[in-house]
Amino acid sequence: MNETIVTFWLFVLVLLGTWCSFRKCRQILQKHTQDDRTAEYRLTDRLFILLAFGTAGVFLFRIFMVHQSWRPLTSHVDGLTLLVSLLCPTLIYLEKRGNARGVSFIGYPGVTFLLLWALCASRWTFRAFTPDTMMKVVHLFAVYMGTLAVFISALYGGTYLFSERRLKRKENLGQSKQFASLETLERMIVVSSA
Repeated sequence: MNETIVTFWLFVLVLLGTWCSFRKCRQILQKHTQDDRTAEYRLTDRLFILLAFGTAGVFLFRIFMVHQSWRPLTSHVDGLTLLVSLLCPTLIYLEKRGNARGVSFIGYPGVTFLLLWALCASRWTFRAFTPDTMMKVVHLFAVYMGTLAVFISALYGGTYLFSERRLKRKENLGQSKQFASLETLERMIVVSSA
């Protein structure tokens, strides 16, 4: 029964992530006036915050209701929901405070892909890990944290390439303020991949 609940909520979160991704891509690729854009940005960001809390809730539900013990990384679903739970606040911080505007343009679809992967792992390919030793637990934790760092670096790289292409083609230069500068993105790629 608990697995059905997890699968249902992951499906709802995938739909919410798809909607947030669609809205974010539409915001960046279309021309809006400043007033229209701020209201739409706020709604999309609030929905994404709801997505972050929902994913953290699924992760905690699996720990306490499914496993009934504090063993957070016992399956792919746990690791992927942990990854999304950490990635969502990171994206929100980088977009709002980290001076890396435009990262969410690539980050939101990436989060949706990870949620879809978790949904597939929950529904069709469920296989529990057997963390027998402490080294295996440390290994699993390092794998998921390394994946998080690589994913953030890939977000910066994709944003850099998109911004560079826009500047090179000199298209929509008025909207280039929606993205961080190339120097900032380059510095963040180096920092996040180190």
